Amino acid sequence: MVRSSDRRKVLKFLNARYITLRCKFVEYSHGNAYTVYKQNRGRSLCDSDIIEHFKGSKCIGVHFPKNISNLIGFDIDSLDIELVKRLYDALFRYGVAQNNMLVSFSGGKGYHIDVFLNRMVEKTAVRDFYAALLKEIDATPQQVDLYGANGKGYKIPLGFHYKTGAFCYLCDENGSQIPDNQIVSFLQEIEPLDPKVLADAVDIHFADIDDAAVIVGGEELISDINMLDTYGSTNAGAIERMQNLLKDGVHEKGNRHFIVTHVAAYLKDEKKMCLGDAIDFITGWVKTTWGGDALSDREFPRDIEKMCRYAYRVDFKFHVRAKPIHISAPDIREIFSIETGNRLQNEALRRLYYCFLVHSRAYGDAVGVFYMSYSQIAAMGGTKDSGLLVRQINRLVELSKVNIVSRNSRNTNAGQKGQKFNRPNEYSLPQFQCLATESGVRFTVCQKSDKCKDCCLIALCKLVPDSERRKMVKGKRFKDLPTCEINSKAA
Repeated sequence: MVRSSDRRKVLKFLNARYITLRCKFVEYSHGNAYTVYKQNRGRSLCDSDIIEHFKGSKCIGVHFPKNISNLIGFDIDSLDIELVKRLYDALFRYGVAQNNMLVSFSGGKGYHIDVFLNRMVEKTAVRDFYAALLKEIDATPQQVDLYGANGKGYKIPLGFHYKTGAFCYLCDENGSQIPDNQIVSFLQEIEPLDPKVLADAVDIHFADIDDAAVIVGGEELISDINMLDTYGSTNAGAIERMQNLLKDGVHEKGNRHFIVTHVAAYLKDEKKMCLGDAIDFITGWVKTTWGGDALSDREFPRDIEKMCRYAYRVDFKFHVRAKPIHISAPDIREIFSIETGNRLQNEALRRLYYCFLVHSRAYGDAVGVFYMSYSQIAAMGGTKDSGLLVRQINRLVELSKVNIVSRNSRNTNAGQKGQKFNRPNEYSLPQFQCLATESGVRFTVCQKSDKCKDCCLIALCKLVPDSERRKMVKGKRFKDLPTCEINSKAA
């Protein structure tokens, strides 16, 4: 339970992270009864209520604003630790760091995982993220309930369950209780999360698309090709920061656990270390370079092996940023090899094929497989008509230009409320896997967030001789091509 000497510090945390409304809250009584207090009835939530919650004389729950929230509560309605770990791991893979979430025993028959946000977000975004997670861990709303994005009151931790009388203690993802004397230091490491992680998880991994059979239109797919913002963020800066971190160590409390996990991922992905070597390296690094408050917690060095094993077990990636994007002459010839007998369809499909190539160079894995959502294609300038886009992709498949590794793998509960999401669209480009890498001139794709007009045509003009270029880009169209800042001799 919360020690009397710690109550004010824990109270400060709960006020900052859980309580957004004081005019409406829940006070659970014995049995099933509870009371909702509203300000117009002369009652609002007070700090003294939370102190009573710690003592066990009350059990308090909170409500959230009508349409927005800065907390996501996941209620696992069973003592299934494997389900808790699956949800915890999925959140971690989606970018929710260990110090962005809090795991606690509910005091009854399950566990809570709470994610804290650094600003209010629309509840619809929270519900979309929740639906994505359910599919990821293959769970139902009956197994994992959502709080913070609906009208239900949510019991806060570190009190006593109003039915069982059990203490709602903090724990790790394995259900192991955090000792009472470590509660304050544990809470002090919790930091709120940037809500952009929610949108990225939904956008990258899921697409709510109807697979309508619409004939490829005659209009151009794209007038301009836009580079995604994320293309400009490469691993070069991340590697430099990691090298500085390994040199300087850590000297203050903060994201210690996440830092160790991230270093383990770096050693795994960049240095190709095995798990045992990574544990030895990080243990030595912590002992020799860390200092100050960073090592004031005596339990922390014992957690290093656990965090390393976690990073290797879930294959936590250091490569989360785009790779530099280069195009060669064989690549561009392959793009312009598309021939359907219709000039406008040729141009549309070539531009779409080019978008796939650019994205695969940024994010493709070792065998060239990559994710790309329909919304990302639209952001690059593709058609926003999902049915038309599906048909265009199908045409590239028919031409043996694109392989669909996975697409529209339906949720078993699709069609029900909150269950419209599909599995991620996953592609590969078989023709590019067969092309020989050509030394010499390469076209560097402009990594800018603004429009890169006619990028595909500029790449063609830079990489192939004029005799070949004139078959594709002639006369005034060639002269009107803009000068690319990155590839200044492109036109």
